[in-house]
Amino acid sequence: MRPPLLSLGDRACDATPNLSRAVAVPFDSLRGTQVDLGEQTACLAPNRSLPPTTYAVFALPRQAGAYALTFESLYTDGIVSKPMVSLLDADGRTVRTLADSEYEHLGSGLRAGMRLGSREAFLVASADTTVIGNGLRLNYGQAKFVRLASNAPIVIYSPPPMIAVPPSMLAAMYALNGTFHVYALPVPMVK
Repeated sequence: MRPPLLSLGDRACDATPNLSRAVAVPFDSLRGTQVDLGEQTACLAPNRSLPPTTYAVFALPRQAGAYALTFESLYTDGIVSKPMVSLLDADGRTVRTLADSEYEHLGSGLRAGMRLGSREAFLVASADTTVIGNGLRLNYGQAKFVRLASNAPIVIYSPPPMIAVPPSMLAAMYALNGTFHVYALPVPMVK
């Protein structure tokens, strides 16, 4: 079991995503491409107001028509990276950035599905540093975010009644390390 990575220290990081590190996403395969983030993963420091973060770049399939792309940040060893995902064109310009509301909390992790066309060439995913060290607990299909301070019980603020749980009952802790999985499939045709 790997421990959560909560800081990158004084590493030299990229100021912008290095697109030459892109990992290809195959088309029409549920296996897709998976990248494990960790201490040796590339890091990104786009501005001085936030700490550096781990990131991965995925080269998207070049398709003539629209296709469905799924991005997942998987729960692994009790940790998960809360993703920040941007789609870039072939020149590295941002086409769009996914909002927090576009992710679903599923049994395997955080998932976002989208329909893409020929304009998007890269997906850049990084760990959101604003939540590192916070816990995530799933309760009746809804995510509850809690601040971890020690091994003391944690009060989860929810509609009454409030409940206290030990840290061992959390679904995951947000960290800089984790696993990103991306796959692309044809858009189903309606007949």
